[in-house]
Amino acid sequence: MKPTTLLLTILVCAIKATGQNFIPNPDFSLYDDCPTSYSNTDNCMGWYQPTGGTSDYFNVCADAYSEVKVPVNFAGVQTANSNAYLGLFCYESGKSVSGYREYIGTSFAPLTQGKKYDITVYASLADSSNAACDGLGIYFTTYKYQSNSYTRIPATPQIDFSSYGPVTDKNNWVQLTGSFIADSAYTNLTIGNFKENSDLNILYNDQPTSQQWDTAAYYYIGMIQVADSTGIIPINTDTVKYTFPSAFTPNGDGNNDVFRIIGNHKEEYNNYLLNVYNRFGECVFYTKDVNDGWDGIYRNIPQEVGVYFYMASFVRKGEQHLLKGDVTLIR
Repeated sequence: MKPTTLLLTILVCAIKATGQNFIPNPDFSLYDDCPTSYSNTDNCMGWYQPTGGTSDYFNVCADAYSEVKVPVNFAGVQTANSNAYLGLFCYESGKSVSGYREYIGTSFAPLTQGKKYDITVYASLADSSNAACDGLGIYFTTYKYQSNSYTRIPATPQIDFSSYGPVTDKNNWVQLTGSFIADSAYTNLTIGNFKENSDLNILYNDQPTSQQWDTAAYYYIGMIQVADSTGIIPINTDTVKYTFPSAFTPNGDGNNDVFRIIGNHKEEYNNYLLNVYNRFGECVFYTKDVNDGWDGIYRNIPQEVGVYFYMASFVRKGEQHLLKGDVTLIR
C-alpha cells in the first residue's frame, strides 16, 4: 500500500488521437448511480458485469467509507485519468471457486466488417495484489455476453495483451495496444483474462499463502479506446517542455503563487484540461484555460499544506499530451 500522501512519479503517456472512439463511456467517468460498495460495475453508465464475477466501479463521488473511492480504495491507491476507473481480478486462486475470474463489458455502435481497428487500454496493478499475471484480453461479440459463471469465459479474444507479459506497475497506468480486422459487425466487448490458470505467466512479490490477496492479481482499468485505423495520428509526447512544478507557495508574495503548466502560455493549446485533487480524491480545481492556475483555494477556503494530485491533457500541433503527478502546497 502506498502512503496516503501518494508520492507518485509524473506519468506522461503516449496516446493516439482519433476522430472517433466507438466506446461511449471510455474513461468510466459517467455514471447512473455513484458506487456505494463492491461489485457496482453496473452503476457505471454503459458498462456491466457479464458474468457472476463481481468486478468493481471506483469513482471520486463515492463516500470515503465505501472503499470504492478514487484514489484510495480497498484494492490500493491510484489516481484516475478522469475521475473513475473499473477493477477486476484477472487471477485469484485463494477463493473457493477454482479459476475465479472477473470481467467488464459494454455495448457500442456496430463495427464495420473488414475494417481494421486499433485498441488501447490503460491498466495498473492494484497495490494489494501480491501477484501479477498476463492474459488480459478483449473479446468482441455481436451480442451482449451474459453468464452466471464465476470462472473463465471459454472464448478466444480477438485482442490478447499477453505479449506484454505480467503488468507489474502499481504506480502508473500502463498503455496496452493491439489491433484486429473485424470479421463481423461487433456491437459488444468483454475485458478480462481468458487464459487457463495453467497457461498463465504469474509473478509473485512474496511467497503466496492461503490469504486472498497473496494469490491475487487485481487490475484497475483506467480507459479503453476502440478506433478505426483510418486517419489515426501517432502521438509523441515531449516530457521536458511540458511540465508542472513539484511545489507552489500561494502566500501572496507574487512568487510561485499559482500552480499551472510551465512554459510559453502564448503557444496554442487545444482541448486543454487541468484537474487537481486532494488526498481524499475530491477535485479542488478545474480549468480549461492554460493561462489559469490553482491559487490553493477551494470553495473560498485556503487549503491545507500537503500533497495534491493533478492530471492535465491538451493538444498542441496535432499532438495529444497527458501528464499527471503530485504537487506540494507550501505556505
